[in-house]
Amino acid sequence: MLIFLHYLRRTSLDPIGLLIFILMPVVLVFLNVEINVANIDFGGHVIATVVVLQIMMMFQLMAGSYICEYVCLDLQGETRWRLLAAPVALNKYLFGALAASLLFTLVSGGIILLIGAVVYDIYVGNIGFVVAAMVLTALFGQFLGVILSVLIKKSGTAVAAHIGISWAIFILSGFFGRVRLPVIGDLLSTHGMPYSAALRAVLQSGVGQFVFDDYGMLLSATADTTSALTGLAALAGFAAVTGIVAWLLGRRRLA
Repeated sequence: MLIFLHYLRRTSLDPIGLLIFILMPVVLVFLNVEINVANIDFGGHVIATVVVLQIMMMFQLMAGSYICEYVCLDLQGETRWRLLAAPVALNKYLFGALAASLLFTLVSGGIILLIGAVVYDIYVGNIGFVVAAMVLTALFGQFLGVILSVLIKKSGTAVAAHIGISWAIFILSGFFGRVRLPVIGDLLSTHGMPYSAALRAVLQSGVGQFVFDDYGMLLSATADTTSALTGLAALAGFAAVTGIVAWLLGRRRLA
């Protein structure tokens, strides 16, 4: 509990973290919604809904870099020997820190959703799917952060690696357009990446999907529960694998 409270204070009181993981996504939501709505004749409500969900999920994943920096600094800095000598297993230390960072990350995601609901009246469909996707995406990002913080000795390198992996996931998920690869291109943009699986689960739960054609943008608001559950299952699989790896690494005694 003391480890959890220590990291909760550090993550919630760090002005840089508040700027990056709360203020920045809110600003990005406003800019993206306003710019896109101004350039499309209709579908503003649809745009706002999908933009808010996309950005919220992005930062749920990337927020793992936050705890990655803290843990890496503590494991490799002046506190290293105190941690090694402390009567606390490394696993307990790592997951206490992870729990604090996870709570901070979920609160920041909730703030983004709340602003989207109040300002743009977004429709989130089945809130249970949204919350589940938020938690699993954040868990994946946090576990990835723990893994990198144990494997990489320099905090800057560990954070850069986390951000780089996150952006690779976004790109392969089709954030900038579907990856044109035979067979796996469709898989990557649906359930083959943590980010695409999270969005699939949310969008198919009743929010709807973008359908682009020569006449503009349409919204299909019908729910596909099977596809949504498949997305959640795939996302849970990604989180489980990284969680197991993080746990195994946490059992090692640092040299």
